[in-house]
Amino acid sequence: MAAINEPNVTIWPTRRSRGRRRSLVRSPFAGRLTVATVIALLLPACAPHGSGTRPLLPLPSNVFLTVQYHSSDRALYLRSASDGRVVRALLPMKYEDISAAMAPDGSVLAAAQTGQCRVALDRINPATLFRRQLRVIREPVFSLAVSPDGRNIGYLTTPPCSQSHALGGAGRGIAAAPAAPAAPAAFGPSVLVILNLTTGVRTATSVARGFPLVSVAFSPDGRSVATTYRRDGTIRVMPVANPQIDRSRALQPPQGCGYINAVWTVAGIDAITGCGQELLLSPGPLVQLTPAGRRLRSWPLPSCIDGTELATDNAKRQLLMQFSVGYGGDACGQAPVQQIVEVTGRNIRPIIRTTGYEAQYSLTG
Repeated sequence: MAAINEPNVTIWPTRRSRGRRRSLVRSPFAGRLTVATVIALLLPACAPHGSGTRPLLPLPSNVFLTVQYHSSDRALYLRSASDGRVVRALLPMKYEDISAAMAPDGSVLAAAQTGQCRVALDRINPATLFRRQLRVIREPVFSLAVSPDGRNIGYLTTPPCSQSHALGGAGRGIAAAPAAPAAPAAFGPSVLVILNLTTGVRTATSVARGFPLVSVAFSPDGRSVATTYRRDGTIRVMPVANPQIDRSRALQPPQGCGYINAVWTVAGIDAITGCGQELLLSPGPLVQLTPAGRRLRSWPLPSCIDGTELATDNAKRQLLMQFSVGYGGDACGQAPVQQIVEVTGRNIRPIIRTTGYEAQYSLTG
C-alpha cells in the first residue's frame, strides 16, 4: 500500500469498504481520517520560525544518539540522557558506518553507508520508527549536522568520490570534486559540504589533504557553520551561504595548543583543547568560546584521556562529551574506561561508564 507523503507527516490511506452504500453528505475527512491525520491536526505549530515544516511526534525529552559497534557492523540507538538506557533502536546492526543528528522538527536524520561511495540519507520518526529515504549521497559522510531551520545539512567527506543525487533522479546544481588517489595522508576528511535538502544544491570547501577537518557545527541562528582545522588547531567560522575555509574567521587556540573538536550551543562554541606533540592524547580543558574566540569558561578534564567527542541536542542547549580514560593500560595506572558525560553549569555528570579496551558505542549528533 503506497503512502501519501506530506512534509514530515506520513498518512496511510484507509481501505474503502466494499458493497457499503455511501452517505449523500460526506465529511471532508471521509475515508481519510486516520490516526496519523488526527495527530497532525492536533499537534501545535511548534516548528522553528521559518522552517516551513509541521512537527512530528516530539522526541522524548533529554535524549541523545549513539552509534553501536559489533565487529564491522553499525547500528543507531536513541538513549536516555538521565541513565544511558536505550529508548529506541533506530537503525539495525548492518551498516558499514553511520552518522546521525537530530532535526528541529523532532525527526532524526541518519546517513548510513551501504557500500563504497554510497550513503543513504534517511529521515526517521523516532516515535513510529517510520523511515523515509531523502536521497543517496555518492561520497562518505562524517560528522553529520542539521541546520536549525532543517533546510540544510553539513558534513565532512573525502575527495575520491564526490557526487550526490536525489532519489530517483540526477542531482541539480551539484558539483563533483576532482578525484584523488587514496594515501596515508588522506585518512581524515578534507572537504566540508553544505547540502540543501530542498534544492539538492551542494556547496563545498576543501583543505589540503593530510590535515583533516574535524566536526561540523551550525550556529543557533543557522547563518554560520564551524569546523575544526587540524593543520593549525583553529576553529574556522564561515557563512553557510558561502563557506570558504581560506576566507573564514579563525578562532586561535592558546600558544602551543590546538582545538580538537567543537560544537555550537546557545551558550557559545564548546571545544576541547590539546597541547604539545601528542595533541589528541591527554588533551587540555574543555572550553566555551564566543563566536569571536573569547574564552567564557573552562572545565578541567581527567588526565590520560583519549577519543574525545562532543555533541548537542536539536535545541542546542545540552552539551554531551565522550572520552576514554586510561589509554595504554598500565602506563596510565588503570584499565581503560569509556564514558559519556553531560556538562551542565560547572559540573560534569557521568551518564554511561563502560570498562574495556574497545568502546561498543560512539556519540553522534
